Amino acid sequence: MNVALVLISTSISLGALILLDRFLGIVLVPKLFLGDLIGLPESSQEFHTSEFRYVAVYNQYGFRSRSSLIDCTHGKTIVTLGDSFTWGWGVSEDESWPTKLEQILRRGGLEVCLYNLGRGGLSVDGYARIATRAIPVLRPNLVIVGVLQGDDLAQLRPDETEIPPSNSSETLQMFKRLAETVLPNSYYLFKIRCMKRQRVTSAEQNRDRWLAAANQVLSGLSPEEKKRYEAIPQTARLYFEHGALNPSLVSLALKRSNRFLVIEDDTDPQTKIVIVHRDPPGLG
Repeated sequence: MNVALVLISTSISLGALILLDRFLGIVLVPKLFLGDLIGLPESSQEFHTSEFRYVAVYNQYGFRSRSSLIDCTHGKTIVTLGDSFTWGWGVSEDESWPTKLEQILRRGGLEVCLYNLGRGGLSVDGYARIATRAIPVLRPNLVIVGVLQGDDLAQLRPDETEIPPSNSSETLQMFKRLAETVLPNSYYLFKIRCMKRQRVTSAEQNRDRWLAAANQVLSGLSPEEKKRYEAIPQTARLYFEHGALNPSLVSLALKRSNRFLVIEDDTDPQTKIVIVHRDPPGLG
């Protein structure tokens, strides 16, 4: 009897929480939120290297675009998907190709709003995740996917798939996934209001992160990778060792120097897996 009462009360409580979560989704949570896929809503990041200096600003929905859903009630809407080339790495928003495209179309007399849903480091699988969430809400008239043949295909190879390290236990990760599935709106609000990430990241903070990552790369080099590193021009090495050069690019050059050559080889076993997995029957 007691067990039955506990089960009934637990079910009622859970049902009430789910209803409250859905109410929060209608009243408080923006219709579109991609903060966990692209960037933290209403945040900014400053980058300053020897090559460029700019500030990347994320809007209230967590992507890099000035166009809001309210501004685009008339005319056509365009969504762009892609990696850092689409997001606009190294340039201000006005200089990114999606914004340039929007400006050209408007000068030509077309009333359009363009949403830049690019994010650095993604492959086509990542584009699909963002599209699954954004397109049903934005309902664009046109979707443009910026694909880099070598980079995007290479990231689909099994030997490129890496699980990022986590400081959380498996149990904690399981509870996070459960909360995100059952109470998505409450989980989102919790992340936005309570997460420790800063809404404004300065150039100095980004430089410190790159420096820490560079030291980690250098400490884990194999003898062969060290030889490759020593072959890099001294100026580039100095930039890298002082946090002024993107560490992921240097790490990629050292650890997978033949990356773009291998992906063009359709006889390579790993590349074959990508081709078979991605080509629908009858189209490959």
